[in-house]
Amino acid sequence: MRNMRRLADNKARLKGNFSVTDSKGPGSVRVVYNLPCVLSMIIDQWKESKEYGKMRYIRITMPPGDWIGGAGPSLSSDEPYPPIKQEPEMPYFDKETAGLYNSFVNYYIHQVNAMRFILGENYRVTYADKSGVLMAVESISGICGVIEMAPYNNTVDWEESILVAFEKGYVRIDLPQPLASQLAGTVTIMRDNGNSTPEKIRPSMPRISAMRRQAMNYVSVLKGECRPPCGSREALEDLKTAKEYITLFCGQ
Repeated sequence: MRNMRRLADNKARLKGNFSVTDSKGPGSVRVVYNLPCVLSMIIDQWKESKEYGKMRYIRITMPPGDWIGGAGPSLSSDEPYPPIKQEPEMPYFDKETAGLYNSFVNYYIHQVNAMRFILGENYRVTYADKSGVLMAVESISGICGVIEMAPYNNTVDWEESILVAFEKGYVRIDLPQPLASQLAGTVTIMRDNGNSTPEKIRPSMPRISAMRRQAMNYVSVLKGECRPPCGSREALEDLKTAKEYITLFCGQ
């Protein structure tokens, strides 16, 4: 049932990521895939066919770097900000621990969510090293994964990546700077099932700004054209994972 829901969600995402063009004749359709859709489709196909064995490991890495990527200055105004009511402090954390929690959510909550998206199921935090670099997890079905936080620094580059390993192949995504406009990420697919010549391929991805695509999807959700890719219940699970990590990190 979980896989059926996942496939249905993938189809819903794909439905919101295509455009119609007449470049090859009236009514022809050009499908524009984004990185999450490609990754999700490959994972679902490999799980269903079992041709490349079981999923074994996920590694998500995001070292600090130049996340702007040459983007222009932000648009601003001298108008004052409206009054904003701050969320109350968390009763289960002291002030210092709450600061660590907020920092973790600010920097790495997307990676926390990506781990659940790739696994297709919930997971628990099993280890938090005291240097703050590594968070290890284990899914409900026993798949292990890690999120590497700031293992090194970049000054003029951005090296965010996701590796999804199966027994007989892997899928790797390398993401561009979040603000880089019209710069696609890269997908590397390695397949070696022992029955055919091993191969490594890199599909060409459309050059669409990630931030522009995010804004377009947001507007589509507000207009009722599609469902949010991440609902409030899943977001709550992410915050629970963040709390679990910080609690383990601080030894509480």
